[in-house]
Amino acid sequence: MTQLVGRLERDGLVVRLIDPDDGRATPIDITDAGQALRAQLLQTQRDNLAELLEALSPDDEATLSLAMRVAVPLLDELTNVAIN
Repeated sequence: MTQLVGRLERDGLVVRLIDPDDGRATPIDITDAGQALRAQLLQTQRDNLAELLEALSPDDEATLSLAMRVAVPLLDELTNVAIN
């Protein structure tokens, strides 16, 4: 993790902070450049997903829609279990 944070810091994507309550801890914060890169990556993911969905046949689209109606509530429940 230290190496990963170091690379992100060298790339200007995060900054290390000082924890006044725990000298062993090193909180980090995302920089403006890091936020911009994250937004760009999310937009690229959205664009790629939209392109893939547009290529579906009507039958495949209906099948995926049904699968999502079943999967989303289960994923929500799993997320709630993991959080609590």
